[in-house]
Amino acid sequence: MLSLETRSVLYVIGHINPDTDSFASAIGYAWLIRERDGGNSVAARDGPCNIQTKWILDFLNLDMPVLPTDASPRFSSVARRLDTSLPDRPLRDAWAIASRTGGNAPILNSDGIPYGLAIGISLFNFLNRLG
Repeated sequence: MLSLETRSVLYVIGHINPDTDSFASAIGYAWLIRERDGGNSVAARDGPCNIQTKWILDFLNLDMPVLPTDASPRFSSVARRLDTSLPDRPLRDAWAIASRTGGNAPILNSDGIPYGLAIGISLFNFLNRLG
């Protein structure tokens, strides 16, 4: 079962070359997410509907799962916002950020435009020279 998030809607998709169990699991899991979590989930499919599955959906008066045309990840789905510091802030701010982010501390001007990037090794070298 693959779930993919787009524009705050969670599309629940069964397996490739869908048949009745794929449609039923997507419909059931999307329903569960809505009922249990209050999520905005929609049953989706990864291909055409066969005749038997269409008959079952019609008989049970269920909507056909949607067919998403694009399952590409969006930048907002894979990007994460990092803590930043300003050029005039104490060096300990950049050091704290670099410690939390695995070595990177983005430095931005007060208007949000990138100023530089302090990385862990450069901070260490700078502090070592002072010491």
